[in-house]
Amino acid sequence: MLNKVKSGSFAGKTKFLSFILFFALCGGVEAQTQLWGTCTAGGATGQGTIWVANGDGTGLHKVYDFVNATGALPRGNMTLANNGSIYGVTELGGWGDSCVVYRYNSATGIYTDIHDLYQFTNLGYGTKSGMINASDGKLYGLCPMGGAYGPGVIYSIDPATDLYSDVYDFLATDGNNPYGGLLQANDGNLYGFTYAGGTSNVGVIFKFNPLTNAYTTLYNFDGTTGGNTLYGSLIQATDGKLYGTTLYYGANAQGVIYSFDLSTNIYTVLHNFNVMSGSPLVYKSQLIQANDGKLYGTIEQLDSITSHFGSIYSFDIISNTYTDLFNFDHTNGADPKRGLI
Repeated sequence: MLNKVKSGSFAGKTKFLSFILFFALCGGVEAQTQLWGTCTAGGATGQGTIWVANGDGTGLHKVYDFVNATGALPRGNMTLANNGSIYGVTELGGWGDSCVVYRYNSATGIYTDIHDLYQFTNLGYGTKSGMINASDGKLYGLCPMGGAYGPGVIYSIDPATDLYSDVYDFLATDGNNPYGGLLQANDGNLYGFTYAGGTSNVGVIFKFNPLTNAYTTLYNFDGTTGGNTLYGSLIQATDGKLYGTTLYYGANAQGVIYSFDLSTNIYTVLHNFNVMSGSPLVYKSQLIQANDGKLYGTIEQLDSITSHFGSIYSFDIISNTYTDLFNFDHTNGADPKRGLI
């Protein structure tokens, strides 16, 4: 997953961008005229690397090899903090070979394991996504497990001290297992979703106020209108609404594209996916809104019978029109699990 920050500006919200790589899922951040990223495998230890390249993609080279003792197999996006350092998470390594939050100083090349998640399970662990740089200067992320009650936490990192804080513990009634990431909307609140929990146990959409630590369940997925969302995050489009996709449920039991109006708290199913697939797990990537105003995303299909191995689609939020733009046939690529830029 690629995280882009405009040259010379470290403050404010980050804009998440992503791209598809076959075999290795990579992620990065652009600072000044450089691209910084991670790979979840390879390198001297086989446990992943941090790499850097010029802004045009040339000169890519490795700058750090992950080591199990301090974090292995980096996941999700990297985030550029206001102090100029890059932060991220790993799936393995650290205390108990679980997962860590790390800091990498691009100026000095120093890598620091700042928090071993599994060592303090009451503060959250198992994170699969990175963090966002919020307007208060802190980094915020989600752990899908742990916390005081078990279903996960919202956490923050203060770049001034590298202090990890559990700022909210999920309850089974207000959402379980937040595997994805957070969005800071125009109103300053953080928004996200959970995979399970809520009144129907198929997830919720939630709001978190970073100033007051107040948590609000905005919508309970009910199965009929979608449910079970894994990775990625919500987006806020130019009309002010939140948009997202679900992994399952909806009219065809294959997930939906939906909107959530923050001004009215109205949830609307915009499109019911109808994916022909032999796979029980069909990923729908995080949406983006392009310059033409349309939403774009990818689907992993894995259907060898019909020779469909994934697709790229668009959705026009003005006309509510869904368009299948391109189908992968394996010779030109297959199985996109992440989104577009």
